[in-house]
Amino acid sequence: MKQKLPMLKLMSLVVAICCVSYTANAQEINPDEHLRVEITQPFIELHSGPANGYPVFHVMERGQSVYVLVQRTNWYKVLTDKGISGWVSAQSLGTTKVSNDNTFADEINSVTPFHQRDFEFGVSAGMLEGSSALGANVSWQFTETLSASINYDQALGDVSENRIATINISHQPFKQWSYSPYFSLGAGIIDTKPRTPLIGTGDENRRSDALTFSVGIKKHLMRNFIISIEYKNISALTNRDETEELEQWTTGFSVYF
Repeated sequence: MKQKLPMLKLMSLVVAICCVSYTANAQEINPDEHLRVEITQPFIELHSGPANGYPVFHVMERGQSVYVLVQRTNWYKVLTDKGISGWVSAQSLGTTKVSNDNTFADEINSVTPFHQRDFEFGVSAGMLEGSSALGANVSWQFTETLSASINYDQALGDVSENRIATINISHQPFKQWSYSPYFSLGAGIIDTKPRTPLIGTGDENRRSDALTFSVGIKKHLMRNFIISIEYKNISALTNRDETEELEQWTTGFSVYF
C-alpha cells in the first residue's frame, strides 16, 4: 500500500466532471448506433416527457427525419437534425419509414437495447497492488445516465488477501458514444487477512471502511454483451487513524437485460 492523491481531491474532480457533462451537449449521434427514421404521416408531436401528460413542445412534419435514442415503456426519445430532443409515442413512431423502406414497427427488433438496459451483471479480472484480483458486480440503471451497483472483489497476494465489498453510484454521461466513459463513487468495507500472520503482532485479520473512485470505458460488443476497462482508487480508513491507498486495474465482461 502506498500514499496517492487524496481521495477528497479525486471525488471533487469527478463531481466537477459530472456537472460539466450535464451542461455540455450530450446529444452527439453516431449514425451507426442509432436508427434514423423518416416521418411519413402528416406530422408527429414531440412531448417533453414519456407520457401523454407531458406537454407538446415541437411538431415534426412529413419528410423530416429523427434519430431514435432510447425507449421508456411505449415511448421513444428522438433527436432531430437540428438538435431538438423529445418523446414520441410508439403508435406515432410505428409508421415512420427507415432507410430500407420498412416501417419502424418492422425494424424495432433490430434496434440495439444497449441504451435502454435496466440491469447489468458482470465479472472482472485484473491487478490490485500487484496481486491478481477477481470480481463480480450487479447494477441497476435508474436514470438515463445514473446507475447503482454492488461490487465484490477479491485479491490474493503473497503477503495478504483482500476482500472488498462496496455500493456505488455511477455516471455514464455519453452513453451514445461507441466507447462510453463512466465515473463511479463508492463506499463499503475491506477485509485484509495476512497469509502468514505473525503471532503477537495483532496484525491478523483487519476490517476497514473503504471509499472508492473509479473511471473507465465501456464498449458494446454485440447483442447483450459489454466489455469494459476500469481504474479504481481505494482509500482504506484503518482503525489506526491512517488512510491507506490501493490502486486496481481491471478488465470486465458483462451481460445486460
